[in-house]
Amino acid sequence: MSTDQEARSAEQPEPVQSASSSPHEEMVRQALAVLSGDPKYRVFRAPTRKVFQEEVPPGLPVVRCLLVDAQASGVDSEHAPLLEVAALPVTIGRVDGHVYRVGRPCVMFNDAGTSVPDAVVRRTGITDRMVRGHKLSPAPFAAMIAQCDAVVAFNAAFDRPLLERYIPQFETVPWLCAYSEIDWTAHGLLDGSLESLCARHAKVYLPVRRSVAHVDAMLDLVTAPWQDGTLPIVSLFDAGRKMRALIWAPNTRFEANDALRDRLYRFHQCKTLGRGWYAYISPAAVTDEMKWLGQTIYGGRLPTNVRAVPVGARIRHASLARVLRDASTTYLQSHQPSHVLPAAEHSPVAA
Repeated sequence: MSTDQEARSAEQPEPVQSASSSPHEEMVRQALAVLSGDPKYRVFRAPTRKVFQEEVPPGLPVVRCLLVDAQASGVDSEHAPLLEVAALPVTIGRVDGHVYRVGRPCVMFNDAGTSVPDAVVRRTGITDRMVRGHKLSPAPFAAMIAQCDAVVAFNAAFDRPLLERYIPQFETVPWLCAYSEIDWTAHGLLDGSLESLCARHAKVYLPVRRSVAHVDAMLDLVTAPWQDGTLPIVSLFDAGRKMRALIWAPNTRFEANDALRDRLYRFHQCKTLGRGWYAYISPAAVTDEMKWLGQTIYGGRLPTNVRAVPVGARIRHASLARVLRDASTTYLQSHQPSHVLPAAEHSPVAA
């Protein structure tokens, strides 16, 4: 397939069709049965997607999710040009995690007017020729956002600031992060990369590092059951109900970097905020966290520009500058006794 044909097929991906019965398919099924039953082997499959819709039982709460993934020409989501975005609409049971609907994805390239860096070409396979002449149209994504209750991204801290620069409607809905808001380590999954989690938990491999493949794999990942029968997507919905506290610690000493990393802080640098580290933690842990920062990171005295602000899913994972800018408004709207999403953010996620 030529790169032009590949680009066109990426814009309008076809749903995976159910395989027809044939001697070859029967042979594959028999081989899978043998290999799956042998502890010396592990069997992995490519992500599968089939457009379908089931009737939702009356009165059953569901969440209309929009699974998204984006590729950029750099690692700074607040400035790097967007190259590709994919969005997959799905409807999932709020309590049991059953998938009732999988829609057709919307996938688009975006020509940033600059060459795709070699490192990005090697990582994603996206080339200058594939994106040339493609301009992102926000309208199809805006229509999808208007019909969803929550956006789910594997790395929402990257995807949300990036996509909000091109599609402002993404600012209007709650975002959930399948990486940071699901406790994978509690289930023995210590490597948090999408590829590793898909392989170890969902027995799925990623054939390419492209946005449409990522949203397909993410659906398989979050709907594959744990050993106790519960589903990661349900715990993600539960996380969306809870308030979190954003800790922003600027101007730290270089010698403190390892201690901050060990405590799961992330480094951030931008023109608005300068350099610093941030983490999302439980609001109940803020007092102890600020004490730890003062004693361990700042040498005994906590600077006045260290901030702790409560955030709900409506604004969580947005750019840090935006979260901190809107912190007072967020606090007034979201400080609910039950720590669910605030009234301004009500959706089936908070039901």
